[in-house]
Amino acid sequence: MSQSPGTFEPAISQPVSIRRPVKIDALAVNVWIWEDIKRKVRQVRDPSNLYFTLGTGMVGVGAAALTTAVVGWLTGQADQANYAPMIWAGVAIIFIVCGICCLHVGVCHRKVTSQRAEDIVSYMESWERSWLGKKAGEAPPDNLGSSGLRVADVTGTWHLTFNPRTEQGKIIDLSPDGSIGRGKNNNEFQWRLRNGLLEFINSAEKVHSRFKYDPQDGRFNSTNDPDTPAFKDQFMVRIQG
Repeated sequence: MSQSPGTFEPAISQPVSIRRPVKIDALAVNVWIWEDIKRKVRQVRDPSNLYFTLGTGMVGVGAAALTTAVVGWLTGQADQANYAPMIWAGVAIIFIVCGICCLHVGVCHRKVTSQRAEDIVSYMESWERSWLGKKAGEAPPDNLGSSGLRVADVTGTWHLTFNPRTEQGKIIDLSPDGSIGRGKNNNEFQWRLRNGLLEFINSAEKVHSRFKYDPQDGRFNSTNDPDTPAFKDQFMVRIQG
């Protein structure tokens, strides 16, 4: 390869393909939200495999002991002078019952773990919908969109009457990302929109109260669902948008 004086031509050993930059959307996650997500993920533990292993092993030992007892009875060893088959039968019953209990506990733990993981995903999706709504200039609807209730309809300052009998209430600030400012406690720890309803999540990540919006009165009224431990007939009135 000849080169003219003062010029340089690099040698290419193989063809190179350079991709053009592609513009994609990115979510700017606040530090406290990211830390909260990591905390929730760390709390998700699945010990079900341990219970499944123990349960399977115990059932196997119990089956072996039961087989030994049956063989002893069939060979005529279960006489008054030899209690070995009865002992093996007792061991079999104990191990089989304990094994079944371990398997049941494992199934229960697996369900709880799956629910916790789903709660984390729902929490991330609610924040994502909020961020995308702010980016588009409007608040997004709830996850089903059946009620037309938007995040913008919920965010702001409200007066929550949490004990209608004694008329006890408090000021509560709802942020677009699902967090609560003023008025936050262990009962009203976070909020979310689910199936057209407003739900307050407590510090144990369980639904504490559930509200349905009344467009005529412009307020949220408690649904008084049996799965919510909050006082009945709660209501919430907007103070400032």
